[in-house]
Amino acid sequence: MLKLKRLSVFFFLSVFFLLKGFGQSDLELKLSSLAFNLNPDKETSPIVVEPGLIFSYEFFLRDLSFSARFTQAIRMDDAAKLAGHTSAKFHKSLYQKWKSEFNIGAGVGIAYRSFNVDDESLAGNKNYTPSGNFEVGDLFLTGSVEYNYFFNRKMDFSVSIERAYPAKIALNVGFRYWISKKIKKRHKCMSCPDWG
Repeated sequence: MLKLKRLSVFFFLSVFFLLKGFGQSDLELKLSSLAFNLNPDKETSPIVVEPGLIFSYEFFLRDLSFSARFTQAIRMDDAAKLAGHTSAKFHKSLYQKWKSEFNIGAGVGIAYRSFNVDDESLAGNKNYTPSGNFEVGDLFLTGSVEYNYFFNRKMDFSVSIERAYPAKIALNVGFRYWISKKIKKRHKCMSCPDWG
């Protein structure tokens, strides 16, 4: 449990620090329900219902095309046990036109679940370590494809397909709230030419 607490504290301290350090940033709140099992067996369905809530903070590194995103998710897995994941990803916008935007993301995540979960469909990574009432897994590669639709100046509708757990791909739907779209001014380069 101590490892899980440290992860949560690290996540929220990182968000607080990043809120103060960057101009363009947003918060996302998504619901997750359907997941696709990458390793189905005879006893496991390839499509499972896993209701969950996903909270993300994103800050932009270059205009509105390249960003870093931190995500914290909690869900009920297909064995009706509490589970979740924490991830950090880089996102790159591939297409932006009028009210639509597509982006892809890649990064690393760590999954955890209630202790003694007897669910082979989560067995993409069997190296879970007991930590209090939870089991914590090894780091795994995560990725996503996301579509955002502009509602108004502060709000976007968002749909994503994400490899959020070691052996599953989840469908997520929610909203993105813009904290700021202003480009933060950089410090002037001392050796750069002055074109003004």
